[in-house]
Amino acid sequence: MSNEKALLQEAWRTAYTSPNGFPIPCPDARQAASLRFALYAATKQFRNGKGDPDEVLRDALNNCAITISPDHTVLIQRKLASRTSQTILAALGQAPKTVEEYKIEESLSRVLGKLDQPNPEPTEPTSEAASKYGARPR
Repeated sequence: MSNEKALLQEAWRTAYTSPNGFPIPCPDARQAASLRFALYAATKQFRNGKGDPDEVLRDALNNCAITISPDHTVLIQRKLASRTSQTILAALGQAPKTVEEYKIEESLSRVLGKLDQPNPEPTEPTSEAASKYGARPR
């Protein structure tokens, strides 16, 4: 791996572990766009399922995004820290649920729904059931 690629991947890790992300000031829009492209290109193999990144880099790739500000600063930050995400969180009034949380709620709802149903009364076996399944009529 080249030194530049290792440096770019380290920028992702730093952004993930820093509460405010990792801002990288650039002199102009062209360099900011070039840096953004290089940051994504340095991790393309992992995003395409080839290779196995370390745990921090994998989490950074799954949870961080890159934005370019009007002053040409490239900012790698957690997706939930972005202005758009903060606006959505404020509207929701709560943190978003994970897929696992939705599945747990759905399962719990099904179980509670079954508990609310009355138990069916046991029935007497018919002579047909007795002959078919070996049950004894009472």
